[in-house]
Amino acid sequence: MIDRYEGCLVGLAIGDALGMPVELMGVDEIERTYGHIEDMVNAKAGLNSGLLRGQYTDDTQMTIALAEAIIEAGYVEQYTVSGRFVKLDGKLIGPGLGCMTGIKNMERGVPWDRAGSDSAGNGAAMRTAPVALFYHGDPDRIIRATRVHSIMTHRDERAVEAAVITSLTIDYLLDGRDPDELIGYVLKFARNEEIIEEIKKVDSIIKGGIDEGKAIKQFNISGYSVGTLGASLYIFLRYRKSFKDAVLMAVNMGGDSDTIASIVGAFSGAYNGIYAIPDKWISSLKDSGYIRSLADTLYDLSLNPYKPVPDVLDYNLKVIFVGYNPGLESAKKGHFYASNTNRFWRVLYESGILPEPLTYEDDWRMAEYGYGLTDIVKYCTREAAEITDDMYERGKKRLLRILNQYRPKVACYNGKGIYKKLMGLTEVDYGLQKTSAVPGIIDYVVPSTSGRTGVKWEDRLGYFKELNKIIKLLN
Repeated sequence: MIDRYEGCLVGLAIGDALGMPVELMGVDEIERTYGHIEDMVNAKAGLNSGLLRGQYTDDTQMTIALAEAIIEAGYVEQYTVSGRFVKLDGKLIGPGLGCMTGIKNMERGVPWDRAGSDSAGNGAAMRTAPVALFYHGDPDRIIRATRVHSIMTHRDERAVEAAVITSLTIDYLLDGRDPDELIGYVLKFARNEEIIEEIKKVDSIIKGGIDEGKAIKQFNISGYSVGTLGASLYIFLRYRKSFKDAVLMAVNMGGDSDTIASIVGAFSGAYNGIYAIPDKWISSLKDSGYIRSLADTLYDLSLNPYKPVPDVLDYNLKVIFVGYNPGLESAKKGHFYASNTNRFWRVLYESGILPEPLTYEDDWRMAEYGYGLTDIVKYCTREAAEITDDMYERGKKRLLRILNQYRPKVACYNGKGIYKKLMGLTEVDYGLQKTSAVPGIIDYVVPSTSGRTGVKWEDRLGYFKELNKIIKLLN
């Protein structure tokens, strides 16, 4: 499996480097300037004139930044990722308008989830491979994490979904699953009509045996996310067994060649592994050893089934429920309060806070009712005592940043101990607090919903009912 991880990231960078000299050139211009590209060459003309063979561009730069952020935080943590992206300002080679708009906005202080442009470009899809590698085998978390990094630069739903399908394709291919079943698999996750039609078009072209020259003309390869996805799927499926043939087709067809070749390289590398990539390309690629090491680290991290649970957050929320850190069941399942002994979901319904009974699998729906979910510490442990001071302080800083950004009416802390430590208090009563972690936000403490809590059910329910009264008064 590790060879597929390396193949995916190194393949992505090689596709980028091969396509770099001819980025945004037409077919005729490529022929006049280079002939048919068969190897890495110096950029003699065009957008990247002056760059040397083996040099990659913004596609790989942003992919590396995303991989580094995941490794640093241990998951796709929004503030770590956005911070890494902002550090690329002024360093990106040939960045698209969408990516630069998002980066500039975040640099000016625009929140990460409002910074993205309205562009439907392919900038999110081109960098998303590390998400698929880290969350391999977990489509739900792949989708949610892909959306997180995508909207930092691209808020158009077509751009976001193209990135999601790209991530899911890589996840599928890492297992060496049948490429003939790929289209049917990703269609199950597609929601945008343009994306659905594009994927179906790929299927029709492949099954129809259309000549590749005619086939590629049916895709918008100018940098549009939908066309990029379609062309990348088509090229991979046509040359599924040959990394070299697949990537060279993407490079020589013109248009946004480096991005399409990088995505094709990620697909083919994930499916065929690094040993299917010509050695001369690996040795010519700038930073190939480092990129390979990133893939190795992501592989090691992916083996841990206990990953942080994705936050449920939005603006204008009534309440954000704050836990201490996820338990093993929640971390493994990827949802809040997933243990069958935890009473969180039951008490929300029986107290009237939720109008319908939800389960942990519905946690993402909390925002529909005006509620959010987060933990102070995102890493799971068997016991709270295993949390180090450094882990806690980083989590505390992150929580305060979340509360300041989203400004819920109420922050509800699930347990006395959480609030005591956060506020540095020795004694805390349940219910409405006189203090506030963030000015302007009401703090409320409820008995822990853990099955190990000694508080009687009736008393616990009573505090949640009191919270519901406050919610109604505030709304």
